[in-house]
Amino acid sequence: MRVKNAIPRLSAALLVAAACVALLACSRESVATSTAPSATSAATSVSASASASVAPPPPPSPILECRARNGAQTIELFLTWDKDVAAGTLRTMVSGGSTMIRPIKAELSEGQVLVSPAAAQDAGSHVAVVRRQGKKAIQVGDAHQPWLACD
Repeated sequence: MRVKNAIPRLSAALLVAAACVALLACSRESVATSTAPSATSAATSVSASASASVAPPPPPSPILECRARNGAQTIELFLTWDKDVAAGTLRTMVSGGSTMIRPIKAELSEGQVLVSPAAAQDAGSHVAVVRRQGKKAIQVGDAHQPWLACD
């Protein structure tokens, strides 16, 4: 009889042990899943802060180098400088409402800003020259065009 009574007790003990193992496994799994997102978010915030500190500064805003008026026409030269060279736009507006915007590049040379079309390969093809010595002025077109005072 002892063997007969021992089997149900053994079965009950095994059942309890199996339940404890299952419960322990489930609790470890829930702990792992509850800590995993925070670890991931911590890693993400660390990498985000690291990438934020490494990110380059925003590009500088274009500066109005010159605004000149010639009757009904207004000419504006906007440049973003990087040492002695710049990129920007030459905008020509007519009082009737038409506006022409040309992408340009510029360079400093002997107190003057030499403005060329952005795609120009020839260093001598200037669309404008800005004189910086004394009163600032711009000459748009060829050397036969008048110098216009910058505002």
